[in-house]
Amino acid sequence: KTGVKSIIIKCGGSDDNYYKDSRFVRNYNEAKKYGFFIGVYYFAGSDFITENEGKICGKKCYEIIKDCN
Repeated sequence: KTGVKSIIIKCGGSDDNYYKDSRFVRNYNEAKKYGFFIGVYYFAGSDFITENEGKICGKKCYEIIKDCN
């Protein structure tokens, strides 16, 4: 009803080790239920400084979202 068609959801981060956001699955399922186009982000913490750490964050993000459909 508001005209909003898309949403971006935090799936995890590396600001406190590597983790899956505790509300990701609930938020994803609710957004899907209401027909939103869904994007995700993985928060790289302040210690994110190397290319290798960036690759690790990308892999962690993929592991979290790979089964979402």
